[in-house]
Amino acid sequence: MLVDMPGRHSAVWEKARSDMGELQKALLHYAQDHSGAFPDTLAEIRPAFGGNLPSDPYTDDDFRYARTPDGFELTCLGRDNAAGGDAAPNADIVFTRQGQQP
Repeated sequence: MLVDMPGRHSAVWEKARSDMGELQKALLHYAQDHSGAFPDTLAEIRPAFGGNLPSDPYTDDDFRYARTPDGFELTCLGRDNAAGGDAAPNADIVFTRQGQQP
């Protein structure tokens, strides 16, 4: 459970964004090693992280991950755990094969 302290939520949001960038890199490496195919689940890239995948700091679960026709979408819904949000820490963080999305 997160304690409500000034500045803490922005730092947690930035950590989530950084962790998702590392996951995106691992997903791209996985695809290189698997004829361009992305994994069905994040569990398939767990070995790249020594068995411990970074988790969504707002839910303590894996980040949301889905394969798409173009690759994948990796999502954190932010502090409010709801789609949308106009600014950190409530803004969604979304990564695809192209990187972080606006």
